[in-house]
Amino acid sequence: MLLAAYSALAQGCGSNVPESQKPTQDQCDDFERAYCDKTAECAQSSDRADFREECEFSFQVYLPCEQVTYIVSDTQDCIDATDNIECSSVMSNSFPKLPDACQGNFGSR
Repeated sequence: MLLAAYSALAQGCGSNVPESQKPTQDQCDDFERAYCDKTAECAQSSDRADFREECEFSFQVYLPCEQVTYIVSDTQDCIDATDNIECSSVMSNSFPKLPDACQGNFGSR
């Protein structure tokens, strides 16, 4: 019982770390998770699993976080902008437009 309480406490504390203080790969992972969550949220209920899978696969191919070595601007701004996407603005059967705060934000050297 004590172990479960400690584990829950540790997880809660970890979520309070500002994005800017996290390792580059973790920030990238958080962005990808937020974008794919929004993609699934905006998809028709029958298509959500497929959209999430396609989103995650696309990031593995085009933005593998383990290869990201730098971040241009605050990842939290990017995540907030992603969270604020209105699903009503997303065309049916498509992915949400990537917010300006996320454009070119991650790179590798």
